[in-house]
Amino acid sequence: MFDNEYIVSLKRFISNVEIVSINNKLQAYDNVDIIYILEKREDEFFISLNERGVSTEYCKIRNKELAQLYFAIFVKRGVTDFEFPLMTLINDIEDIEILKEYLTREKLDSFYSVDSRIKGKINFSSELNKIYYVDASDNEYNLFYLPNRIFQTFYASIVKLKTIKEWLIQLNDANGLGDQYEATLLGYSSEGVEKF
Repeated sequence: MFDNEYIVSLKRFISNVEIVSINNKLQAYDNVDIIYILEKREDEFFISLNERGVSTEYCKIRNKELAQLYFAIFVKRGVTDFEFPLMTLINDIEDIEILKEYLTREKLDSFYSVDSRIKGKINFSSELNKIYYVDASDNEYNLFYLPNRIFQTFYASIVKLKTIKEWLIQLNDANGLGDQYEATLLGYSSEGVEKF
């Protein structure tokens, strides 16, 4: 059901999981206790999790290419420990200009903006104390943060955006779905995905 090219690219992309194709299902094992499942039922694709024998349906997607891309990112996020090397330094910062210096040192400048609204970036408004993402269609998604963790949330969101953009490059997203559904792949939107 899932073509061999997709399965091979998925194995290359998520090398630390075992991937098995059975009939209309792809199963990715995290080698601990979670099985990620992508299943085709009629003209729809379902993503579910099986954790220690308890199965939970996560979402339904109608577009096959989006389902495959979403599944790849979903599994990779589940088995990846994001690294935030600046987090301890940021804890005591109260000035956005100091934070920007740290972000520049980490080469994160192209993934965020401060006090300007830019598509495809994590945006920070110092006037409104607001963190938000703007997708390619100009939709805005506000990011929740605890009042005393605004810079930490801003930084973590930038790192996750950078990482997922790198993953989309690794997946060779030739059909452009990564750009079209970037907000969905980042977890900010449910466009194209029906979550349960």
